[in-house]
Amino acid sequence: MTAINVPHDRLVGVDFAGPASAAQQRRKIIALEASRLASRTYSVASSGFNKRLFQARSPGFTACELAQELLSLPRALVAFDFPFSLPHTLLADEAFAARAQRDGPFGSWEAFNDFVCANLKLDTPTSLAPFMGWKSKDFWLKRATDSIAAAQPPLKHQFQVLFNMTLVGNALLGMLRPTYAVLPFTPVLDGQSAVLEVYPGGTMRKLGLRDYKQKPREAIEAVLAQAKSRGVTINIDRNVLTFCETYNTRPRASAADHDGADALVALVCAIFHREGLSSELLRPEDSHLRQIEGAIISV
Repeated sequence: MTAINVPHDRLVGVDFAGPASAAQQRRKIIALEASRLASRTYSVASSGFNKRLFQARSPGFTACELAQELLSLPRALVAFDFPFSLPHTLLADEAFAARAQRDGPFGSWEAFNDFVCANLKLDTPTSLAPFMGWKSKDFWLKRATDSIAAAQPPLKHQFQVLFNMTLVGNALLGMLRPTYAVLPFTPVLDGQSAVLEVYPGGTMRKLGLRDYKQKPREAIEAVLAQAKSRGVTINIDRNVLTFCETYNTRPRASAADHDGADALVALVCAIFHREGLSSELLRPEDSHLRQIEGAIISV
């Protein structure tokens, strides 16, 4: 892929989540910024945008706070790890739309995003009440890009929960849309900010590391080694690196959740995309779906 035109060179990776309360969102939504110093050379500092990481009780953002922070940045490229859209079969399904009291099928990502934004406010506690009719295993369908990435269905509401992330994430995208291009649905105008979809779990599997949630240091080493092998230098402040290696939102659970490491993997995906080194996880025969279903970006 060709390098993207974001001349101000602010890049952000976001490990996203959609819990209802402000406290839980600030615990789970972790964002990490890098500055582009020169071609294929980046710095991740502990100051500026990243100083929030060291607020012990709330190192992250609410979804609304993050949207406002991103709107205040000069032109930037931001990688989010939630599904931007739904399978085309659901977007074309009138009965699916009717479950949320909408007349007629969505047909496009833009229509779906407009509907979510009109019915979901990012105030906390966040309410998903208008969408409860979509909580059915019948709607656990994957997009074409999810199949390639081995990702979960966007409306999965049990076990690995994406339902909240997909809906809250789309409300956030709606706040950004006046300023940001949402890839691949809207083109990037000259110098405009842009957001793209990534999937850290799929990226780590591509790099040969499974169960990476239990191995944050190995995951970080793997993605930084991939960057180095492609001629990309990423200088990370020691305090930021320690945070990414150790921050765990489920320390007592059997399955750890190292959101800082996920945010760093998302950030490296953004850097690769900025340098024209990323890959879009979509088969050629499914390319006609990219502006309906979206596409995950990987290293």
